[in-house]
Amino acid sequence: MVAAQVSVSEQRVRVFVDYQNFTLSLRRVEPGFRIDMRPLGLCLAQEALRVVDPNALAQYQGMNVYSSYDPDTQAGSNHRKWFENTLSGFPGVYGTIVERQRKRG
Repeated sequence: MVAAQVSVSEQRVRVFVDYQNFTLSLRRVEPGFRIDMRPLGLCLAQEALRVVDPNALAQYQGMNVYSSYDPDTQAGSNHRKWFENTLSGFPGVYGTIVERQRKRG
């Protein structure tokens, strides 16, 4: 009996996350839901590759997270501090946070 050889490719995967839209979408499904951002990138990379090519191995390249904050609120200040001091310190996570711009009207 001859075993079939399965070709396994290796795919580089980088994850990009819009933090506000991502968390708001999750909370629409489950109010109060809090996500552990530390393993998120690798989990999303593996799941995306499972959909695209189930036989491929993921070479996780990291996760870029984009966010914004309102400097005029305590919540905005707390979010910025958490983003810069905690989230951006996770291995493989690259964060970009910008001050929200007021809408002209």
